[in-house]
Amino acid sequence: MLKSGRVYLPDFFVSESVFVMEPGKFVISARIRYNMFMKILICDDSALILDILMAAFQRAGYEPIPAQNGAEVLKKALDGQVDAILMDYTMPMLDGLSVLRKLKASPATRNIRVYLLSGFSDEKTMQQAKEAGADGFFIKPFDVHKVVERIRNNFDDGM
Repeated sequence: MLKSGRVYLPDFFVSESVFVMEPGKFVISARIRYNMFMKILICDDSALILDILMAAFQRAGYEPIPAQNGAEVLKKALDGQVDAILMDYTMPMLDGLSVLRKLKASPATRNIRVYLLSGFSDEKTMQQAKEAGADGFFIKPFDVHKVVERIRNNFDDGM
C-alpha cells in the first residue's frame, strides 16, 4: 500500500510525506517543517500592515514577533533566536536596507533570513536589497497569503 499526503501534528508539520508498507517493511520518508515554533520578526511602521502580517503568520503556525522600527528589529534579532525577519524597506529611525546590512555583517545574525517589503518597485531599490543580502522582496500592495506562502516555501527549500 502506498500513501502520500500531509500530516499535521501538534508541534510540527510534516510535508511531502510518503509512507510505504510492504510485507515485513515499513518506510517513512518525510520532510519536517517546524512552523509551529518558528519565530518570524515582523516590522512595519504602519500598524495596519503590521497587524495583518502578524495575524497571517500566526494562522500559518508561526510565532510572529512585532517590531515598530529598524532599531527595534536589530535589538530583538540580537536578543533572541529568530528564524526570519520580514520588514519594511522605509522606516523611521533606521531603514530596512540599513538594518539588513547590519544583520548580514554580524556573525550572530548573518544566517537569519531577511525579507523586505516596499512601496518602491524600481530596479535600483530591488537591486540594492539583493546586493545587501535580502532573501526576498515584496512590493506593496501585496497579497498576504502569497507572502506567507513564499516564505514558507523558502524554508521548505532550505531544510
